[in-house]
Amino acid sequence: MKPITDGIFHDEFTVSLGLGFTLPARTTFVRLSSGKLGVISPGPQSEESMKWIEQKDPEPVLIAPNMFHHLYLKKMYERFPKAKIYGPKPLPRVKQPWLEGVMTDIDLLQEDLKADFQCIRIEGHPALGETALLHRPTKALIVTDLMFNIFEPMPVMREILLKIVGAYNKPRQSKLLKWTVKDKQVFKQSCQSLLDLDFDLAISAHGDVMMDPKEFIEGMTASMSRL
Repeated sequence: MKPITDGIFHDEFTVSLGLGFTLPARTTFVRLSSGKLGVISPGPQSEESMKWIEQKDPEPVLIAPNMFHHLYLKKMYERFPKAKIYGPKPLPRVKQPWLEGVMTDIDLLQEDLKADFQCIRIEGHPALGETALLHRPTKALIVTDLMFNIFEPMPVMREILLKIVGAYNKPRQSKLLKWTVKDKQVFKQSCQSLLDLDFDLAISAHGDVMMDPKEFIEGMTASMSRL
């Protein structure tokens, strides 16, 4: 478990996309003002990682910030059956039926944890269904698939993939994400609203942490100019 800033840690892993393509990914851990532990984008945590979570909070808050970063929720919930789970409202109906009656709509996260997070719902892309989180105490902006920030060295197949989606060696939004937008104008407005936030660093689920907010701002601005 590696620290990012005061009260925020992360655990990195690799996601296989098939056909030899992989992406780096991360689970972000946030110490909440209540003393509890928030787990954003739960991944295939090792036993060592699970024990670390257990030590910090045996009843963590599990957060699936979009319709894709939920694959390891069940594993986490089996280990921590008293955990509270937040995720996109359609998730139980569309992808994870077992979450019905278990999960809380992520739209209620800001109300429940208002001392910790400002939540920004990204509209115009229901298939993604992402909510960005601004951690108030540290001014860390936490996004999931809205921005890649992946640099060399990397496997050849990853390099090929990132060049195809326009996110090679620079902070950029994947073209694949932009190709599947339902309402471009609404999506663009939602993404650009992130640039009006007061944040000191940006944490993406894929790639390096952006300790300088200018990296995220420039990457998002360039991405939106080509939407």
